[in-house]
Amino acid sequence: MLMRSSSLGFLKTKKKVIRRRIIIFFHIYGEGFADSQRNLYKYFAKSLGCKLIDENIAVPKDIQELMFLENFQTGLRITFAVNEDMLSLPKKDRIGLSKGGLFSIPHDEDTWTFIWHETFEWLNVFYWYNYNVEQELGFPWVADSQYLHLGTYSLSTPEWHSEIIKMKCNQDKVWVELMKNKIDQVD
Repeated sequence: MLMRSSSLGFLKTKKKVIRRRIIIFFHIYGEGFADSQRNLYKYFAKSLGCKLIDENIAVPKDIQELMFLENFQTGLRITFAVNEDMLSLPKKDRIGLSKGGLFSIPHDEDTWTFIWHETFEWLNVFYWYNYNVEQELGFPWVADSQYLHLGTYSLSTPEWHSEIIKMKCNQDKVWVELMKNKIDQVD
């Protein structure tokens, strides 16, 4: 029930999140936002752990242990950033869920640096383990704040982006014309 109610809370505030580039956990979870955001953080920590296991890399002990703790310290920082390219596309053309490649650097037997990201439509979740966070990709989060400030980025130039939108609009017009012609042929 918690996941369903929190999802509904996020959907209700989605437009504000996009406009303001801030997530206010109280608006999503209500009075229980502290526990709920901690559970959300653990969800993301588990997602990174699964990625590490997929890559045959041991999950750092601090990430394993935080799953069972109410208060914890970890080298994992998470940031959230709006992908302006995806946000500007029609919803049907956005990527639903994708997982980026893992960047990993072993420092010694017990110390690693990891950088990874996941994409949820227009929102990217960046994982930074034992690495200084790229602040333009969002303010570091460790389930320790009612407010989550989103970063923003775009991989395209404004000119390229305009061309893609024009091509998409023209593609839709061509498809509509083709469908009209097919319907006319049937009649």
